[in-house]
Amino acid sequence: MKNGCRSEKEADEMGFPYADYQFPPDGDSFTGTLVFKKWAKKTASLICYFDTDGGEKLKLCVWFSGDDSRTYRPKRSDVNMKEADLNTKWAVTYLITKNGKTVWLTADPNN
Repeated sequence: MKNGCRSEKEADEMGFPYADYQFPPDGDSFTGTLVFKKWAKKTASLICYFDTDGGEKLKLCVWFSGDDSRTYRPKRSDVNMKEADLNTKWAVTYLITKNGKTVWLTADPNN
């Protein structure tokens, strides 16, 4: 599957090193390649894994949008990350709240 989202069991069976990926510790943006997508175990979210142009391994979550779009997209974006192809480049913006939570704001294809 070109843009397939995997379950945690499938990720384990494939040997994807998702434990090597962290939420961004700081900053507000990066450009990177989408290398994997996995459904969260307990929530209606999709975790996207990126190899950044700066050499970091980062992950971000998108939540199911219950509005008419019914998609998995960053807060200020119309991009449905569920449909995004793997091995594509993205320019990403996010913020880190006072509580330390990461909020994914935008995702733009960066070809």
